[in-house]
Amino acid sequence: MSNIRVLEMDNEHLKKDLIVFIKNNRLIPIIGSGFSRSSLTMNGKVPSGDDMKVYMLNKLKEKFPDENFSQDFSKIAQQYENHCDVRDRKKYLNDNFTNVKLEWYKKDFLKINWPYIYTLNIDDAIESNSNFNVVLPLNEVNEEYEMSLNNKSLYKLHGDARHYLMYKNSQMYIFSQHQYLNSLKQNNYMLNKISTDIRSNCAIFIGCSLSDEIDLLYSLNINGYTPPSMKSTYYVTDRDLSELQKKDLEIYGVDTIIKVDNYQDFYIYLSEINDMALKIPVSDIDNFLNPRIIYEKEGYNTNIEYIYKSNKIYDHFENDKTIILPNFCVQRDVFNDNEMFQKKFIEKNFVVVYGHRFSGKTYFLINLMNRLHNENYYFIPSHYKINKETFLLLIEAENSTLFFDTGSIDDTQIEIIHQRLNKIIKKNCRIVLSLDSSEKENINALNKFRKSTEIEEKISINYIDNKFSFIEVDSLNSKLDSSAIGRFKKNKNETSKKTSFTLLDNIFSIIRSAPENAMKNNYFKNIHELEIDNDRMVALIILATQNRLSAHDMSLYKLNESIGKFIEELEPISQFEYASEFEKNSLDHSGIKVIVNSRYWVLHELGEYSLLKKRIPLISRAYKRIVESILENYPSNYKGRRQAAKKISEYIKFDVINDIFPKEAKGSLLVIKDIYATLESLLNDDYQYFHQRAKSLAWTNDEGDLNKALIYAAKSKHDMETEITDYKLQFSYMHVCYTIASIQTKLAQINQYNNNEYTKNANQAIYEALKFKENLNYLKPSDGGQISRGSQNIIDFIKYMSINGGKFGLDSTLTNELFNKILKI
Repeated sequence: MSNIRVLEMDNEHLKKDLIVFIKNNRLIPIIGSGFSRSSLTMNGKVPSGDDMKVYMLNKLKEKFPDENFSQDFSKIAQQYENHCDVRDRKKYLNDNFTNVKLEWYKKDFLKINWPYIYTLNIDDAIESNSNFNVVLPLNEVNEEYEMSLNNKSLYKLHGDARHYLMYKNSQMYIFSQHQYLNSLKQNNYMLNKISTDIRSNCAIFIGCSLSDEIDLLYSLNINGYTPPSMKSTYYVTDRDLSELQKKDLEIYGVDTIIKVDNYQDFYIYLSEINDMALKIPVSDIDNFLNPRIIYEKEGYNTNIEYIYKSNKIYDHFENDKTIILPNFCVQRDVFNDNEMFQKKFIEKNFVVVYGHRFSGKTYFLINLMNRLHNENYYFIPSHYKINKETFLLLIEAENSTLFFDTGSIDDTQIEIIHQRLNKIIKKNCRIVLSLDSSEKENINALNKFRKSTEIEEKISINYIDNKFSFIEVDSLNSKLDSSAIGRFKKNKNETSKKTSFTLLDNIFSIIRSAPENAMKNNYFKNIHELEIDNDRMVALIILATQNRLSAHDMSLYKLNESIGKFIEELEPISQFEYASEFEKNSLDHSGIKVIVNSRYWVLHELGEYSLLKKRIPLISRAYKRIVESILENYPSNYKGRRQAAKKISEYIKFDVINDIFPKEAKGSLLVIKDIYATLESLLNDDYQYFHQRAKSLAWTNDEGDLNKALIYAAKSKHDMETEITDYKLQFSYMHVCYTIASIQTKLAQINQYNNNEYTKNANQAIYEALKFKENLNYLKPSDGGQISRGSQNIIDFIKYMSINGGKFGLDSTLTNELFNKILKI
C-alpha cells in the first residue's frame, strides 16, 4: 500500500498548511496542460496532451498508414517533428496555442501573489492573462534584470509557441524527451532553479499528466535533499488514482494528493486561501527590531557551550527576539575610551568594523548595540543573507541604527548605501556594518566613500584585531575563572601590549583541554571517524566558506541525497533550517538551508583532516568540483566567465583558504599548493586566480617559491592591463601591484640586499604600488598598533634605502619620495 496522503479540498489541516505556505511564498505552482486545456484561442482552443497526441498520430498515419506507432507522447512528438511538414506544425501552433483567453477563475488564480511559476506548456495562456515575465530555456539570462522583476518570472520549460513562430531558427518547441533534456542540460541556470524548488519548497502540480509531463520533468537529475518533515509536495487531480499510480507519485517525491471534484472549484478555493493568507499581518523586518540582550549567569555547563557552539547566542533569536551572551563576554578596549568611542561610533553615520574571520566582530556589534540602548536598532545576524527588497525597506527606517553582521549584505547593497547615504542621514539613521578582511569586494566598495570629502567625514572604518590586548585578556580571564573555564593565553614576555595568540588559538586550546563529556563529543565529533567522500567534502568546504549551505547550493554543486544523512549525522554541529522569506531572491529560491552551529569545529576538523597527505587530493578534488559547477552555471563567453570568476573568488581567495586550513595545522601550505595546482587547468584565464596563487606563495621565505609567486602575480597584473579598460581604477589591480612589491621586497631582504637586481626591482615595484593612495592604507598600523608582516617588510626596505640607496645606484629622488610617503602615514 502507498503511504501517500489523499486529502479532499475541504480538509482543515490542508487549508492551514496552504495558508502558511502561500504566506511564506513556499507554495510553487508547476502548471501542466490541464490548466489551459479547452480555453479559447484566436482560431481554435488549446488541446490537452492527449488531444495533441491524437492530432500528431493522425498526421503521421497520413504519411505512414501501415505503421504501428508508440503511444508515448515524447516519441510521437519526435517523429511528428522529423517527418511532418513544418508549415502544418506552425499553423497548428498558431491556431491553438496563441492568444489564449482564460476563464475568470483562472485569471484570479494567476492574481495570487505567486513568487514565480513553472509551466510545462508552450501556449501563452499565463503571460497573456497576467503580469508574469517569460523566461525561456536555451537563453542566457540577465541575472540583474531578472532580480529587478521581483521574482515575477514564468519559467517555460518546454519552450514558447510565440517564439517558435516568430524566429526562423527558434528551438522553443520542446516536446520530445531528447529535446527537453538537451534544453535544460544546456541551461544549468533554469535546471538549478527547478531542482531547488522541487527539493526545498512546496511544489504543487496542477493540470499535469502523470505519465507524460511529470515523468518527463523527473527525467532530470534533481539534486539536493530536504528532510521530509520540512516540506510537502502536492499533486492535484480530479480522478481516482490506482495504487500503482500513487506509488509512481511517491517515487517523484509527492506526499499529498489533493482530490478535487472539478478544477474550477479548486482555482476558486486557492484564491480564497490566498485572501486568508493576506489577512495574517507579518513584517519581516520587525523580527530584527530591538532584540533583547541578556547574559548567562556564572557556571561551567551553561557557559562552555558558547565555546563549542558559535551560534548559541541566537538560540532564542527567532522565537523571542532575544540574544543571550555568555557570562565571559567582555568589551574591547575602545569601549573604555569615552572620547575615542564618541568620535568613532557616536558621531558617525556609517560605521564599519572589519577584521579576521574570528576576531570577535559579532560580540563587538552586540556590545555596541548595548551601549546604544536608548535608540531603536535593527540587528541582522550573519546566518541571514537578506535580499534587495528587504534591504531597501530597512534603510527607509527613521531614527534607528541598522546593524549588519558579516555576510548579511553584499557589495551591491554597500553600493546602495553609498548612493543613499545623505538620505539615510536625513532620516536620523546610522548604519553599522561588519566585514571579514577577506571580503575584498566589500572592502573595495568602501573606497567610494573615501573619494568624497563630505562623505568621508561621516564614516568610520575600524579594524578589530583577532589578538586581544593584555587588558582585554585580563578582563576575559577573570570571567572565565568564575565559570571554571580555561583561561586565554598571554605572552610570557610582556614588553608588548598585545598577546601573540589569536582568538581561534585560544578557543582551540580551551576545547582541547576541556574534559570529555556528552556535550563536547556532540559538538566536536572526530572527522576521522566520519565517512568523508567527495560530496561531503564539498559540503564541508561550502559550510566553512559561506557558513551556510542552501538548497540552491546542493543543486548547483550536484550534491546527492546522501548529503542529508551526513548533515543529520553532524547534528547539532550543523542542522537544517527554513530559509526566511527575506533571504530569497530570483537567483536563489531555497526554501531550506543548512546552518553551522559550530564554526570552530568545521575549521578545526578540516585542518586536522588535511594533516594526512593521502587526504589532500580529496580536498583538492572538492575544490575542483565547486569551481567546475560554477563554470557550468554561467555562459562560456567573456561576460559569463567574469560573472563566474566573481563567484569562484569567494572560494579561492588565499585569505579564505588559509582560514580553513590555518598554519597551526602544520602542512597547510601543502594543501593550499595542491588546491591551486589542481585548479590551474580550469582557471588559467582568470587573473584573480593567479593573484591568489601568488599570495599563497608570498608568505614563504623560499626563494624558489617567491620567484614562482612573482611569475603568477606578474601574469595577473598583465592580464588585467590587457582585459580591463580602466584597470588603474580597479582595486584588484592596485592590490596586485602591492603584492608584487611585497614579493620583490622579500626577495631583496632574504638575500640581505646582496642581489642588486632584486633590490632595484623591489624599489621600483614599491614606487609603482604606492602611486595608489589606497595602497598606503596597508602601511598604516591597525587600531591595535600592528602592521602586517608584508607591509612591515616594505616599510623596513624604504627606511633602509633612504639611507643606503646610493650604494645600489638607486635614484635618491625616488627613495626620498617613498620615505616621505611613509612619514605622512
